[in-house]
Amino acid sequence: MENKAKRNLMIFWMVILFVPFIQWSLHLFKGGELKGGVVIAPDVEFSLAGWINGDYQREKEKYFNDQFGFRNDFVRLHNQIGYSLFKKMNANGVVVGKDSYLFEKPYIECLFGENYVGDSIIIDRVRKLKMLRDTFNRMGKHLVVVLAPNKARFFPQMIPNDLRTKQTTTNYDQYVKYFAENQVPILDCNAYFLHISDTSRYDLFPKYGTHWSMYGGSLIRDSLVNIIEDVSGKPLPKFAKTIRLSDYPEYTDADIGEGLNLIQKLQGGPYAYASYQQIDSSKKSSVKIISISDSFYWTMVYLDFPNMFQNNQFWYYFTDIWPERKRPDGQKMTIPDINLQDEINNNDLFIIMVSEVNLGYIGFSFTDQAYQLYFGK
Repeated sequence: MENKAKRNLMIFWMVILFVPFIQWSLHLFKGGELKGGVVIAPDVEFSLAGWINGDYQREKEKYFNDQFGFRNDFVRLHNQIGYSLFKKMNANGVVVGKDSYLFEKPYIECLFGENYVGDSIIIDRVRKLKMLRDTFNRMGKHLVVVLAPNKARFFPQMIPNDLRTKQTTTNYDQYVKYFAENQVPILDCNAYFLHISDTSRYDLFPKYGTHWSMYGGSLIRDSLVNIIEDVSGKPLPKFAKTIRLSDYPEYTDADIGEGLNLIQKLQGGPYAYASYQQIDSSKKSSVKIISISDSFYWTMVYLDFPNMFQNNQFWYYFTDIWPERKRPDGQKMTIPDINLQDEINNNDLFIIMVSEVNLGYIGFSFTDQAYQLYFGK
């Protein structure tokens, strides 16, 4: 009886050891992909020099560690145990707040002024945007500035006590102050969300996401439509807005939660999703727009905001161009490939949308490069 138990135990461990190898070799089962900023080590070619100095062995070990069978499933199991038992995060910069609200740490740091760039930089950026806006207005063009909301600013009561530092000057407070002093209109989504927080029918920020909820984003979409009609003097196509409820998050409503790579998905909810149906016969607007933004603008893309216009571009971090454009050699075009002066001349309206973590240098390099075109250094 004792020998049989030992034999069964040996068989069990042999299966545990060899099943991942069999899965890696034959791919019998399709495992799920890990989400978020997951970097997989590449394979490495053998070289005598690499073998002698040990680089080949080290890099090959990293590759095998990332490729063994059921690796993703084991990672999710490990993450689930850490989260369920200890509220431990195996994701860089993720914070579990009160009532299990999830935050990205840089947004909390923004709230307490830990990334404050200084008044001199802020005053200079506001001055440049003011002069660009005035110049664009004289050219019959328009500049719209949107400050995306900060979840930590919206839910300060959910921030863990150990991350609450002494309140100091913040980039957000100073930008709002100097924009007002220089009479530069802005769409301040922080102020707007706080103003309607008690009356909004649906969540403006999701529990397990870092961006505004898709519903909250739809309110900003609606506001942008009104602003563009007002400044351009041109009507935009009319759409009827309907809301669909879901028990499960979609799009970016659980982008932090998905990046945790857990076995049991974080649900939360209910979630509200807006859809738009055109109700007039007008064609797409002739207003040509360029949006310079970080990841918050993707919500506008998901809500079909760019499709209201015959010509629209999204310059992601003033680096990538969407929709994609091709260079003469067939390669993907990026911002260094364009002629900025021509782009400004050929478009009508420019949206600068920025989250608080990127607010210190609002507009990215667009602000400086466009300013240099008209005013030099």
